Amino acid sequence: MIQAIVWDLGGTLVCQPSGGQDRSPLDTYPEVQLRAGAKQALTIVKSLGYVQAILSNTAVSDESAVRRLLDRLKVERFFTVVVATRSELDRTRPGKPDQVVFEGVLSRLGVRAERAVMIGNSFDHDVLGALGSGMHALWITNPEVSVGDPKRLQGREFSGQLVKIFDLAEVEQGLAQIQAGYR
Repeated sequence: MIQAIVWDLGGTLVCQPSGGQDRSPLDTYPEVQLRAGAKQALTIVKSLGYVQAILSNTAVSDESAVRRLLDRLKVERFFTVVVATRSELDRTRPGKPDQVVFEGVLSRLGVRAERAVMIGNSFDHDVLGALGSGMHALWITNPEVSVGDPKRLQGREFSGQLVKIFDLAEVEQGLAQIQAGYR
């Protein structure tokens, strides 16, 4: 049974800052707003009883900057755990898809990998990282935000399920599909 949902932030729940990276703390960018359907998806996931977390590769933003952004956007209350990797400008720091960051968020949630789902727009970072860590994944394939190459899956086997959804309006349906196939 699925217990936790781990969300990517940039491109998944919020639009990216100008320039793509957070060269300043994320909460200082007025253009960073919730994507259409984000609040509704978070509300639905909460009503289904799942614990929710954020796992985001960031450049300079730490957990407190992300929490301030989430508070400004009026969605901070949905998240038990927030992890900001600060790995985009410092390659010595682990970031998605490195399994250590997925294991870290799962440890903080107190949830085993097979009981968690990663929701993200990046195939290479969110999906491959989650599947490589034993989690399930919902991949947002909307071409406005989706990035990565699903061909990287060829020849690899994972224990977790991958479900493609077009956008945030399909999160509930995607989670139901994973829950139905839960082994």
